[in-house]
Amino acid sequence: MAARRSVPFSGDPAKLLDDILTDIARIERFTQGVDRTIFEGDEQVAYAVKYALLRISEAAHRLGGSAAELCPSVEWRDIRGWATGCAIHTTVLISASSGLSSKRTWLR
Repeated sequence: MAARRSVPFSGDPAKLLDDILTDIARIERFTQGVDRTIFEGDEQVAYAVKYALLRISEAAHRLGGSAAELCPSVEWRDIRGWATGCAIHTTVLISASSGLSSKRTWLR
């Protein structure tokens, strides 16, 4: 399966949800066989996962009220909160503080 390129988010709720699912699949691929120690020591994996989480959070923000209609069982408020302390402008990440730490990112 060819990797899908990152592109700016669309305003279409179905497309935004697809973007979220794509980034979830990326995180699963990036962390396959990776434990917390490896994750914290691998800058590339940690950065890729954090970036994907921020993209998911941004897409969740853009979904707004449509999110709960599309997937009512998802804790959208929590997902939107992942980007606290960081801002995303299209595909450029600008850290407003220390951003997401590896320990905060690793949830297993």
